[in-house]
Amino acid sequence: LVQVTRALGSRDGSVLFDRIAQATLDLVEGAGRAFVLLGGPESLQVVGRALRPGESGSPSLAIAANVVLQGREVITQDVGAVAVSESIESMNLRTALCVPLFDERRCIGVVYADSRGATDQDLQQVAWLVRAFAAYAAVAVKNRELLDAAERRTLHAREVAHDLSNVASGLRLGIDELGELHTDPETRITLRDLRQMSSSIMEALQGLLD
Repeated sequence: LVQVTRALGSRDGSVLFDRIAQATLDLVEGAGRAFVLLGGPESLQVVGRALRPGESGSPSLAIAANVVLQGREVITQDVGAVAVSESIESMNLRTALCVPLFDERRCIGVVYADSRGATDQDLQQVAWLVRAFAAYAAVAVKNRELLDAAERRTLHAREVAHDLSNVASGLRLGIDELGELHTDPETRITLRDLRQMSSSIMEALQGLLD
């Protein structure tokens, strides 16, 4: 749990998701695989994984998709009683623990572990901690969304500042050209003031771009 907490501040979400998967694998006795999946029922993607030596493959999407759709966890030592699919049969899965991952009230993924054998462990007793891992994953997703939004706003602000800087540069160039055409003192003073103003605008905008 400490490693999961430390990874929460990482900009690389995969670090946290892999650690959540590893923590889940360590927690569930006899589990051979653990995963973190994000997405809707039809678009789930593995974003974190942990495997025992000799294990491979992907999680049962039949189980994971049903948990996302229903928003309810699955804890079973008889996988065939809760889901039927070719992958479950081919992997000969027996035990599964799958906990939904919520963003407020919306289910956005799952934390999942499975095994080919049964376990004497009371999975209900460890499910609460897996729920805590799922909550960490949800926070990570939210943080990533907020950071991405902030980066988009910053990029937009820089683009606007760049455009305004070009306008101010063109204005100063036009003022310089007018200064060459006019010899009237009052006009030249006005043009000088305008040029100073445009220069100040350009300096301020350059500060935003740096």
